[in-house]
Amino acid sequence: MTVFRRLSRVGSLAASALSLAVTAAWIAGRVATDRWLLTQLVFWVPSLWMLGAAAVLAGVALLAARLGREPRREAIRRERGRLGLRAARIALGAAMICIVALGAGSWRLWRWAWPPAAPPPERTFTMLHWNLSAVSKDFDAGVLADLPGAGRADLLLLTSVVDPLRLGEAVERLDPAYRFSRIGPFNVASRVEVRDTRLISLKLPTADAILSGETSSDAPPKPRGRRQKFYNELMRSIGVRMRPVDTTYPGYLLSFTADTTATLGRPITVWFIDLPSSPLAPRYAIAEIAARAIAELPGPPDVLVGDFNIPRGSASLSLLSSGMRHAYDDAAYGPFASWPRADPLFQIDHVFLGPGLRAVEYDLVDPGVSEHWAQEIVVADQAGR
Repeated sequence: MTVFRRLSRVGSLAASALSLAVTAAWIAGRVATDRWLLTQLVFWVPSLWMLGAAAVLAGVALLAARLGREPRREAIRRERGRLGLRAARIALGAAMICIVALGAGSWRLWRWAWPPAAPPPERTFTMLHWNLSAVSKDFDAGVLADLPGAGRADLLLLTSVVDPLRLGEAVERLDPAYRFSRIGPFNVASRVEVRDTRLISLKLPTADAILSGETSSDAPPKPRGRRQKFYNELMRSIGVRMRPVDTTYPGYLLSFTADTTATLGRPITVWFIDLPSSPLAPRYAIAEIAARAIAELPGPPDVLVGDFNIPRGSASLSLLSSGMRHAYDDAAYGPFASWPRADPLFQIDHVFLGPGLRAVEYDLVDPGVSEHWAQEIVVADQAGR
């Protein structure tokens, strides 16, 4: 056996092993999601990155195995040489099976051929949610005018600390029929009556506090040093503004009732939520604390919407949306991502619906500014009345 063939065989087995390890890590991340911090970090790696890398490694292993085969006359050695070829085929097959499962399961690509039936427009209610916090300092009224779908929405939900007078003027320019109100970081513009508003703090501690066993939002953040520098460099590379890596932000939820009797046959209860964005925070632990705070509200709601800073499919989301269904599962397909806006990687903005509603349209739209894409959803009564 030549040195080249020997190295090819060793390289083939190594590439196959690495491909299988990446595939196994992807599967573990999909199963455990964010129940633990380690699996949370694995789950956050985009699926196409991991499975694409696994497929490429398997392809390299397959090529190396073929280059490392002995001549046909050396039967015994040839049989041994097939080990690398078999391992490469197994690795490639595993990666391809996972890619097919991702497309058919998580991405629901079959829906392209079987879209949901849409009810008459007069029996639907349209909502649009957008987190525009990143443009709070340089807010211009034209931002809303240029927001796709804003003029169609019956209910416009904006997360922003822009001066309410300026934001209210922008909403009025968009459509004088909107009734605008600001409560905490939440801004609601509605064409229907909004009542019974209630703002609650979720009292979430920092990531460091959670990891050290603290459950109070009063615990101060610890010095960050290298972690902050690494995070700043990462955010700059993907076009996102720099921010403290572990700020004290308790999270908030606004509960209100929207009178949708004219279109849906009854009023609906909406929960509008905003959760912290620290990348170090264990999301499952955050969701557990938030769920306890939310438990004081009468629920579940008909609509739970907002910036969760948690990717779709995470186990932590089920703690906050128990008994509800993601709008994506009703009316969308393909790789959905809302953040970062310039080159979206994760869907961290969500809409969940109670059993009485169904989504007939659900889409993400690019506002052209800020860090998040906006969510546009059209809902109808589940019974189809």
